[in-house]
This record gives sequence, C-alpha cells and structure tokens, in this order.
Amino acid sequence: MAYYLTHEKRVQIFHLLCEGNGMRSITRIVKCGKNTVTLLQARFSSIIDYLNKKLVTDLEVDYVEADEIRTFVMRKDNIKWIYVALDRASRLVIHFHIGKRDTEDAKIFLTGLSYKLSSKTPVATDCLRSYVSAVAKTPNGRIEAAISSIGLLRATHTNKE
Repeated sequence: MAYYLTHEKRVQIFHLLCEGNGMRSITRIVKCGKNTVTLLQARFSSIIDYLNKKLVTDLEVDYVEADEIRTFVMRKDNIKWIYVALDRASRLVIHFHIGKRDTEDAKIFLTGLSYKLSSKTPVATDCLRSYVSAVAKTPNGRIEAAISSIGLLRATHTNKE
C-alpha cells in the first residue's frame, strides 16, 4: 500500500514517473506492487492538476505556440487529439485539452488558454480551420470575451481540416 512506503521511495517513484518510466520498470526498481505505483500516480496527478489550475494563471507571456497531436486510447480506432499551448521562450506548457479535432474542442481549448493569460497575447497555430471557426463563430458572452483576448497568427492561409 502507498501509505507504508518511505518518503524516499515515494519521491523515487515520483521522479521515475516524471522521467516516463513504465509501471513494470518502476515496480522492479522500487520493489513495490503495481497497485501502489498506480495509487501514487493518481495522487500525484491530482496534486499537479490542482497546482496547475491555481498557480498557472495571469501569465505575462509574449508569444504562445499552439498545436495538436494525434493519438489513440486503448484501440487504434479510438482517436483523440491533444491540443497543447506552450510559452515560446520558456517552453512551459500553459494549457492542454484532449478531445476531437473540431471547432467545439478548439473553442474549449482556446477558452481555457485565454483564462490562463493576463492580456491579449499572440498565439501561433497551424492553419487548422477549427481555430479560426472557434474564434469567428463564438456567440456573445463570456466565451467570446475570453477568446477575443487571443490573437491568432498564421490563420489566414489556406486552411486544412
């Protein structure tokens, strides 16, 4: 059980998870059960998510790069897209969203990103039509005001789906 591990072993598991080691290799290195590592990973993830939401706000960023990455979950036909926004200077991941590659998920991504930035910030994207549609077709209200704090770059060329 995760509660009976020493502080040093919990720190070691955290570092191994951050380095991208797999569950089986961590259990061999630390000499603990897979369930223990899974419990600690869930606990670490919730702590990091909480800190990200509380601390990564009102950022003064000069330039943001945003892109999406295609992946799948469990089966190759269960395709998901990971939207990622990075600070160009520090390479800090400012915001991410997992969903489909459509206007609705682009809107969710851009809205979440805008809440983390303190002022109007240029965002460099590829020429994905969903980004332009998300900004252009937002209804009046909080979402429109939030997305309008983002200035899209390179979004006027021939768009791809």
